[in-house]
Amino acid sequence: MTEGILPKNSVVCDRWQIEEKIGKGGFGEVYRCKDCHTNKSVALKLVSKITANPGIHHLNNEAKALRAVQGKKFFTRYYSYRRVLLFDFLVMELLGLNLRELKKTYPNKKFSVDATLSMGRMMLKSVEWLHDAGYLHRDIKPSNFAIGVEERARRVYLIDFGLAKRYVYDSGELCSLRNKTSFKGTSRYASANVLHGKDPGRRDDLISLFYTLVELSSPKLPWKKISGHKELAIMKESYDHSTLIAGFPSTFLQFFEHLNLLDTLEKPDYGLLLSTLETCLRERALNTFDVETNDNIQETDYLSDHSSQTMSSETTITCEITSAYDKDFESDISLVK
Repeated sequence: MTEGILPKNSVVCDRWQIEEKIGKGGFGEVYRCKDCHTNKSVALKLVSKITANPGIHHLNNEAKALRAVQGKKFFTRYYSYRRVLLFDFLVMELLGLNLRELKKTYPNKKFSVDATLSMGRMMLKSVEWLHDAGYLHRDIKPSNFAIGVEERARRVYLIDFGLAKRYVYDSGELCSLRNKTSFKGTSRYASANVLHGKDPGRRDDLISLFYTLVELSSPKLPWKKISGHKELAIMKESYDHSTLIAGFPSTFLQFFEHLNLLDTLEKPDYGLLLSTLETCLRERALNTFDVETNDNIQETDYLSDHSSQTMSSETTITCEITSAYDKDFESDISLVK
């Protein structure tokens, strides 16, 4: 990858030494750095105040959301958010491959149903905990989940909160829904509700998670090539979702059916959704996965073969601080307001 704004071996704020640029998005650049205080590798996302004012908003938004979920198991560690001269930057834990990229390394370029269901429990809990912190993610998709490295290599993390939005006031009152809003997210995984230009709710994040899980264990979603939001919304509303889950136990459809019955402001039954995933695992005779609830959900062995695959300039597109602007999805991303 070409050299970025920050030259190799330069030191930011007398602490973070630049090792290499590992990613570039629509608003900024991502670097692998060495923390000179701890000698640990970290990730630094840099946004220029001159050329990318919307990116500053994204980065600040991301920092706020990430701080709100610190201490939870399936989120990367936040280290610092700074404003220095012409740049804003966010420093956080370095992660491994995102699931979109990791999927390409597997036979037939897809995960097994067993692996998908097992990872799905961690992914579900991360979305639930983000909601508990008062935020919607608004861009749930395979590339916004990544595996850890070293001792955390069996863990799946929810990443990239640049489009995250508060859905509840500090008082606990839910924010009022707007009649019409511009689209935010990636249309392939968005709910029909969001594609129609309606404000999203917690259920919409989880419908995106359902589509994400389906795609992880299949070559592609059937509407991959449809770009128009209205056309895609109509297709999703009329599509027989039972045909999406070939290979999954039929019980998995209950995940979508529960969400599809909810109103936008209604709270999903996360326990029911987790139970659905666990039932699917049991139906596939994976009794070795002794899943507990809350913070005690166990990590999966399916990722252990990739424990040495840390971020690289060639294979990793997203870590926690990677831009929401994946090359394949850039046209689908809108700015946060």
